[in-house]
Amino acid sequence: MFRGLTISRLAAGFVIGLVLGTVGWGQELVPAPPNASDAQATAADEWTKNNPRSRMAAQERPLPKDNAHPKVAPQERENLGVPAPIWVAAHGKVQPAVREALEEQKRLMSDPKSMAEFQGDRPAGFQGTAYVDVYLRHTQKGKHSSAENRAAMKEVQGRILSKLTAAEFSLIFAFQDTTALVGYVDEAGLAKLVVDADVVAIGLDDQPRPENPARARHEPGERRGKVDVNVYNALEKATDGYVFVVVSLAPVPFGEAYDAERRKLEARAASTVTAEEFRVRSRCGALCGYVNGAGLAKLASHPDVVRVALDGPLIPVPRTNFRHPWLFWR
Repeated sequence: MFRGLTISRLAAGFVIGLVLGTVGWGQELVPAPPNASDAQATAADEWTKNNPRSRMAAQERPLPKDNAHPKVAPQERENLGVPAPIWVAAHGKVQPAVREALEEQKRLMSDPKSMAEFQGDRPAGFQGTAYVDVYLRHTQKGKHSSAENRAAMKEVQGRILSKLTAAEFSLIFAFQDTTALVGYVDEAGLAKLVVDADVVAIGLDDQPRPENPARARHEPGERRGKVDVNVYNALEKATDGYVFVVVSLAPVPFGEAYDAERRKLEARAASTVTAEEFRVRSRCGALCGYVNGAGLAKLASHPDVVRVALDGPLIPVPRTNFRHPWLFWR
């Protein structure tokens, strides 16, 4: 009798130990997701309450991966808003899809057969970035759409952009009635945003791109140093303090390392200005985008910058550079 009880107890102990051991191994091999702190989850809830245009779900139809991606008027993009950052409670500030997108970009850039230079879902030269919404914290002042509250939103937007370089983040759209920014971010920029106390969340943007503001066209004229005089004239007339320019950079010898060297050159020049001073729209042998007076002064003094001109007639690059059929001022 006692022998039977002993065997039964041993068998039961073996089964219990096996179950516990299996659970233990499962916990080691499949760690739990990094939950956000209570403060981060609360901040995300407050953001949703203070931004009535937020949507609880993302767009059902993702943007097509070709050159036909849709464009909308700026006011329409304003009305579309951004999804509520519901992922924060489970994953922290960064939506997992953002890191997945950056990893995919890294894979494409490391694979010579991927044709990463011609990905149609992003502007020229923006490989290695993710197109994101950046959700910002601010204290509401007055009614949501009041001039006072809009000014408060703009102030925190400018504060964030001044902490990022134009190489780390390229602003595409700044909302008026939603405390958020839309743009292309690289890994370095994402690392800065994650630790910033003013940033509530970062998630992929799922809406059509807003149309670009009107551009002043190039007209022949003299230069003031590296800058065409008509750039200064257009900047004086600009109602928002920005003018679209083409920043020609020092030529890069064509060869096996052309892509890598070109990116390094563009990053050096773009790293000297903040994302607020220069809102880059393309990077492919030159930097194109909207610049303000402070950014123009920095670019004009950069040793790698050859010329700064308005958008206009362009000079073709040599035929040997067949992978980069873009045309820029030289």
